[in-house]
Amino acid sequence: MEIGAAFPALLALSALCALAYGTYFLRRPPTLLRALVKAGMMGFLAAAFYGAPGPLTLAFALAAAGDFFIGFEDKPWALPLGMIAFLAMQLLYILMFFGTWMLSGDNAPLWPRYALMALTVLVIAGFLLALWRDPARKGNAAFAALAIIGALLIGATPLVMIGIGYLSSFDDSPAWGVWEWGLLVAILIASIAAIWKRRDIGTDAIGGMVYAAVIAQMALMSFWLPWPGWPAMLGALLFLVSDGVLSWELFRMKPDAPARRITAPIVWWTYAAAQGLIALGLVLAARASFV
Repeated sequence: MEIGAAFPALLALSALCALAYGTYFLRRPPTLLRALVKAGMMGFLAAAFYGAPGPLTLAFALAAAGDFFIGFEDKPWALPLGMIAFLAMQLLYILMFFGTWMLSGDNAPLWPRYALMALTVLVIAGFLLALWRDPARKGNAAFAALAIIGALLIGATPLVMIGIGYLSSFDDSPAWGVWEWGLLVAILIASIAAIWKRRDIGTDAIGGMVYAAVIAQMALMSFWLPWPGWPAMLGALLFLVSDGVLSWELFRMKPDAPARRITAPIVWWTYAAAQGLIALGLVLAARASFV
């Protein structure tokens, strides 16, 4: 990637938008100016990385679009459009992490990567179980857990299948046989049945858990970047924190809850730090892989 003369200025504008939104606009009512300032952080970052590989610039642009949509949180279309934009962004991050990993060579030591993956899965599963637990309905804990795990599995399945198909292309024999595919289908059917049993879980909750599955895969994939790209790993974890707190705000907190004075800044600043660290980590990982 060639860095143009405007790169420092565009980075400064991105940081200025992040600062302006976090210190002033964060607590203001939704307006067009507020949404533009919010989107400006990632918009200027996308402009700064113009000329980089297409997926990176597109991911930043999609993040800017998601920020713009969610900036109108009082509109019914804001959250669905924002989630779609961020879902596409997360898929692009997974693609870039995967491609960099495939070209990175030796990834030793491996045990810290496995430990980070196991810890991340446990934390996400525990958080979702707490988030979607329904205190008003006793005796539904087992079905609630199955529905949550099922939604995560459904969200993870497409990317797992793509990965299996890609790895199978290097060998004449398929990576999975009839028994493995049969087990996967059985798990998916059981997942759908568990979600159907918990009909009160709602489409918003299901959509949120499918998104959680994708962002979890983004974080897990980041752990396989070359070690010089460690800022992206930290950024992925901060992304989980930001989205986790945001989910709690959306689905468990009242609009006038006093705790929002604390959670709202946490959501924004962990998100802003996450995006910056992912950008830095990808640049460092790419240099380590391609040089």
